[in-house]
Amino acid sequence: MEVNTYGVMSIATFCEARAQKIEFNKSLAVALAGQLHVIYGKHGGLLPGTKDPLPEKQFLNNAGFMIVGGALKFCPKSVPAAEKARFEKAAASLKPSKK
Repeated sequence: MEVNTYGVMSIATFCEARAQKIEFNKSLAVALAGQLHVIYGKHGGLLPGTKDPLPEKQFLNNAGFMIVGGALKFCPKSVPAAEKARFEKAAASLKPSKK
């Protein structure tokens, strides 16, 4: 439950940073930093259902993807078209192919 809360807080942070006219990559970095520090500082990098800490690089990639996905729902105008297209392409590659 806490981990989900951190994700929502990161999305809100990203949306607010973009509303303040902070550049996309900087907004994403700030949103990721908050989530990273609490996950690794408070939880030792362990996520629900895992017994080993997630490598930071993998966490950052996954969390960044989730933040952009959340931002597309909560503040879609804050995500540049190129980033939206990149997200949609990555999301489509995660879906199982229909045969």
